[in-house]
Amino acid sequence: MEFYKLRLIDARKIPSQEMDYYKFIKLEPVISDFVLDDQLMKKWQAAMAESIPLYLHMFEDGIESFAVQLEKRGDKKSRYILKLPNMPKTIEEMIIIRFWLKQLFNCVFDYALFSHIAFNPQIIDLLFDNDEPILKQFYVRSFGIFFSKSDVEFQDISQFFLLIG
Repeated sequence: MEFYKLRLIDARKIPSQEMDYYKFIKLEPVISDFVLDDQLMKKWQAAMAESIPLYLHMFEDGIESFAVQLEKRGDKKSRYILKLPNMPKTIEEMIIIRFWLKQLFNCVFDYALFSHIAFNPQIIDLLFDNDEPILKQFYVRSFGIFFSKSDVEFQDISQFFLLIG
């Protein structure tokens, strides 16, 4: 599937007066061919116990409400909002996050923007630990990454973008 834009946003800033322009994607239990083995389950449980977040961010006010915003051209409701749990608390939430990331990795984007918010490479590596055939990258024609400090956590963010023609 092709989209115009992929952005990570502060979910609190979705303007309530513009709700007609947004379509919210419901998080529901997913059916997939993914099999969670005991070794990976233990790693996931350890990650949940450590509260490893899905998103890294540069905000100082402790916000934890983020969302993936997808935009399509020519759609009346051109903005899709996918609100994944930042701090997964159950194995089911981990499976849902993994499912949606895999869906995003299979899409093509004209542009991706990570401005002060990014996916956490640590949790992405953990979610896809036993699944080498999955390419953990976003297919983009161009992208922008903007952060105000050069924290070590953010240095590897560009590894998640595969530039295409």
